[in-house]
Amino acid sequence: MNLLTTKTNVRLYTCPYCKEKLPHEGSKRVGNRRYHPKCWETKEREDEEQSRESQSYRELIDYICKIFNIDAPTGMILNQIKRMKEEYNYKNKGIMLSLQYFFEIEGNEVWEDSGIAIVPSVYDKARKHYIMKMNVERSLEGYTDNEVQEVSIDLHRKTETNRRSKQIDISSL
Repeated sequence: MNLLTTKTNVRLYTCPYCKEKLPHEGSKRVGNRRYHPKCWETKEREDEEQSRESQSYRELIDYICKIFNIDAPTGMILNQIKRMKEEYNYKNKGIMLSLQYFFEIEGNEVWEDSGIAIVPSVYDKARKHYIMKMNVERSLEGYTDNEVQEVSIDLHRKTETNRRSKQIDISSL
């Protein structure tokens, strides 16, 4: 008997993700299909990402309908969203946060005839704002309410210099 004999009755399946053949052993069964374990993990991640993206798209559409007081976005607004995604590589969440920044934080009024054309001009400013906000929130994570005090700073107040202060000659030091 030859020790190098191989089984000829091994059933092979086709992985629906990569379209390669795989044996029964070591495959991941999902429903009536069999995947390579790595292909299944990759497919799950892609499905989760797609689900998050579609959820953020619905949130963007809902927010646009809310601020413009409409039932459904107009064709112009949908084209603007599509163009921003293609030309600027903006994400749905980024567009929505830019609109929130412009209308809610800066307090600007809604211009119905321009749609969401303001987004490219405020996107970077809004991004910096939200990054700074996240950094502040992250720095406060370890503190309790007893340790945190509210401080207000007036950034528009001009500081007055004391003209009577003694001048120091740096060269004499």
